[in-house]
Amino acid sequence: MAVCRTAYPNIYYVWESQGWKEPAIIEGFEPERITLALSVEKIGDKKSAIKIGDKKSAIKENMKTQIIEFLTDHSTAKMSEIAESIGLKSSRTRDYMRELISEGIVVAEGANRNRTYRLKA
Repeated sequence: MAVCRTAYPNIYYVWESQGWKEPAIIEGFEPERITLALSVEKIGDKKSAIKIGDKKSAIKENMKTQIIEFLTDHSTAKMSEIAESIGLKSSRTRDYMRELISEGIVVAEGANRNRTYRLKA
């Protein structure tokens, strides 16, 4: 069984354009089979990893800024209100709130369902 790379040009094109490892063609003989292994593992140098990290960091800082702006306009707020205002789920917003609390920017008051958040004075 001979298989050439041109048999799957679209797959190769997409994988290359996304920066993923090149697909591997694996030939088996018992039973006779050809397998196309598609890996979504990124290839690239440290620069691309830094760029991805920088992008995530920028998004993270943007979300934290939005939370701070919301709390500036509202003296106290519940997690659900904050999450709704920035367009995230409560669970993801909770991660940002933990960071803001550990940085000493936000204070949590109350317990469980009655917990509210405010900017530290």
